[in-house]
Amino acid sequence: MYSTRILRKGILILLTLLAISTVVQAQDATEIDSLQHDGFDRTYHVTVPSSYDGDTPVPLVIALHATGMSGKAMQVLTDFDSYAEENGFIVVYPNSISAGWNSGFDTSPDAPHDAAFMQVLIAQLQNEYTIDPDQISLTGFGSGGLLAAKVGCDIPQQISSVAVVGPMLWSYFADACAEDAEAPVNILFVHGDSDPIYPIQGDLTSGIWSTQQSLDFWTERNGCDTGSRTGDEHNLLVYNDCTDGTEVALYTVHEGGHIWPRIGDYSLNQLGIDATALVTNYFLRDGEGLDWSIEQDAPFSERSRGFVFYVPTTYDGREPMPAIVLLHGKGGVGYEAAASSEMIPIAEREGIIMIYPDGINNEWQYMKDVPIYRDLGFDDTVFIRDLIDDLSMDLNIDPERIYAAGISNGGFMTERLACTANDLFAAFASVIASGYFGMDVICADQPPVPIMFVHGSGDPIVPWAGSPVQTQSGLIYISTPIPQTIEFWAGHNHCNPDASSREDLEPAREDTSVSIFDIYDCEDNGRVLLYAIINGGHTWPGVDWENPDLLGRTNFDINAGEEIWKFFQQYTLTPSEN
Repeated sequence: MYSTRILRKGILILLTLLAISTVVQAQDATEIDSLQHDGFDRTYHVTVPSSYDGDTPVPLVIALHATGMSGKAMQVLTDFDSYAEENGFIVVYPNSISAGWNSGFDTSPDAPHDAAFMQVLIAQLQNEYTIDPDQISLTGFGSGGLLAAKVGCDIPQQISSVAVVGPMLWSYFADACAEDAEAPVNILFVHGDSDPIYPIQGDLTSGIWSTQQSLDFWTERNGCDTGSRTGDEHNLLVYNDCTDGTEVALYTVHEGGHIWPRIGDYSLNQLGIDATALVTNYFLRDGEGLDWSIEQDAPFSERSRGFVFYVPTTYDGREPMPAIVLLHGKGGVGYEAAASSEMIPIAEREGIIMIYPDGINNEWQYMKDVPIYRDLGFDDTVFIRDLIDDLSMDLNIDPERIYAAGISNGGFMTERLACTANDLFAAFASVIASGYFGMDVICADQPPVPIMFVHGSGDPIVPWAGSPVQTQSGLIYISTPIPQTIEFWAGHNHCNPDASSREDLEPAREDTSVSIFDIYDCEDNGRVLLYAIINGGHTWPGVDWENPDLLGRTNFDINAGEEIWKFFQQYTLTPSEN
């Protein structure tokens, strides 16, 4: 072991060389199908019940995933397959082109025309299977729910019912939906009364309508008598005096967040209601009052936790897949991290399950148990453990190849996980984050870990030189300078400061460059790797982030996601660590 003084000297010399300027699911035999539309190869998964004979028309359900997910992920999350088998309908899980669906918000010429794709998909399915034309329904979670509503706007004469789980409508629907519908369409909104993304009262700044505005919009389209409704005092509110016997319904999930509610032996989000059963009943209902509704069992009082996850189209459950948990920055949510990091194409190519959790109040409590911070009463390490346990019940996740990464506030949380969940994760990556006050206490007596940093010397949010604060006890750093952060982890990993290297990449542009510092001779598989982005800002290298005036410059010499996976795939947990 090396003395602290020698280690500190060695690490600081290395860094000052840098010129700083400012239970597994059953095997899945579902095949992937595709069609060409609008210049894209559009893919989807089809599950056909064993009772299908090709002669008798059967109902069709199209289930649309949320942003940050995939058709395979929607298949796993909802388990519509079981309900399709029991009730004799075909269920289809399409894949979006980008991280999420375009339900009409993006009107640029290059934007995917997802509602038009749904129309083409329905036509193709009708050619391939014997579909009951009076029982074609769409449901979706998150942006998938909004797309389902958009299709209900565009071709109501072809759609029996729509079920939107999670979101309420946005103000752009006033223009995106045809002003005069050719036919009314049944619609069910399933909404959590504690949804932080889609609050009951809406969000005028973002353009999100309230629950009542969403209902008002659709009751007007369906020509409903708004004075005639049922179920005001319970979960369910139904306007059932509408044109052609259609209805507009809202099912409120008590204590529900932005989730697809489900039941089972899961740790998270046990609210006494299964959204898949509810939606299935709604789609197959006989139209008689509230008979299709499912009563919500008494929910527990703890808050629900949101997340999305991506499963590659190649997943079949036969072989375990690695998984990466990627934590969003402050003010964000999981699906935004999925979109802004652009790691989904990497996951699809390499065969990686991506997991994007939501922090409470859009941030992570990485400072839990640090005396100067208020304890908010929850433990994000426990949440992340529970989330992986829950997903492992349905997905064949390799327990020796689970990794943690984070952006900004999520990067700080990733460093906490390196000390509080090193028995779960094989390696860690922190992007545009640093060490922080109290980390030495949290990490005391914890084993070495492989950890990687990506940080810009021109970061205006988490400065390279740290964020000092004067307190009654003296000067402390809310965010530690990057040289001292690397020094801390080199000491924590018991690294040899003489066993280090530096590589300067050839810059593609004059505004930023990359220097890679590798401290590789550490105990017990430990390692410390720093990608120093010279003049780089508070951005994810390789992805064109917005607000350069606020966040600083983005480097394009590397792609942070590619470099993170290159680092992660070198490491596995040994069986003794599981």
